[in-house]
Amino acid sequence: VNLNSYQQTHMLTSGLLPAGQVGFVKLTPESGKKILAKTSQYFYKTNGTVSSAYTSNARKLLTGDLYSSYNTFLAQSNWIKLFNFDSEMAVVNLDVYNSDGSLKGSRSFNVAAKRGMDLNLNSDLSLGLANNKYGMMRIRSSKTSFAADNLRYNVSMDGSYLDIGKVLPFR
Repeated sequence: VNLNSYQQTHMLTSGLLPAGQVGFVKLTPESGKKILAKTSQYFYKTNGTVSSAYTSNARKLLTGDLYSSYNTFLAQSNWIKLFNFDSEMAVVNLDVYNSDGSLKGSRSFNVAAKRGMDLNLNSDLSLGLANNKYGMMRIRSSKTSFAADNLRYNVSMDGSYLDIGKVLPFR
């Protein structure tokens, strides 16, 4: 994509992925050029109207230990989104801590090269997270071309659609 100074464009990428798959976009500006990028994710009710959306900023990849928080108050769920930009598989370690700093549990995952992975912190990882709790998470990766987000969300009272969504990047 070629853009002039201060020009913007919008790209619909959802059709590029198979249904239910996770992906990412890697942007590389020309040498010396700077870009500002955001991504938006929309969630729909069964009648096709938008129930919720969230926007996250593009960011540089960070190295070392990355941290974010989780929160299960108000029946919030926490989806961990892992992204491996490397050309080889990444081994990812996730440590989950209670609010008092004690270790709740640890899990390891293999994230395929140039792929993403979604994990439901509340249910998929058998950590026994209870409602009305909060704490910290740490991610360590064997690769430096790696990023992670926590999508914290609620569903509607009847459970039929996403009500609130917020992205908390691991930093």
